Amino acid sequence: MTQINNYLPIRNEWLASGTEIALEPDRPIIDAHHHFYDRPGWTYLLDEYLQDAQSGHNIQASVYMQALTRYRESGEASLRPVGEIEYVAEVTAHQQARRPQVAKRMIGYADLRLGAAVREVLEAEIAAGQGRLAGVRHL
Repeated sequence: MTQINNYLPIRNEWLASGTEIALEPDRPIIDAHHHFYDRPGWTYLLDEYLQDAQSGHNIQASVYMQALTRYRESGEASLRPVGEIEYVAEVTAHQQARRPQVAKRMIGYADLRLGAAVREVLEAEIAAGQGRLAGVRHL
């Protein structure tokens, strides 16, 4: 499978060049949009997110936004995006009793061009999300 990478490479030397101090460290924050990535040359999963989220800000919870990560590798093509919700729900389940509540809500992907057949995808993502799926988007 050909990997298309439309992202710039991570520049660790630039990231390490300085840190920001939280201006209002007590202000409760909901991170309304974050991703997990598991791509050649770019891995950003739960451990990396937690490191960033615990950098002095008061992140209470987050909303996970689909990112084409951990799709099912087999089965019906329309249901492959369910794998991302399954993965995120599984790796963040223990975080629901902690701060930050990573992926307290999740946005999945469904191909809305499927018409009525999208129902099967939506139902599968609702089940996979364990009560945390808040919606879907079609890129």
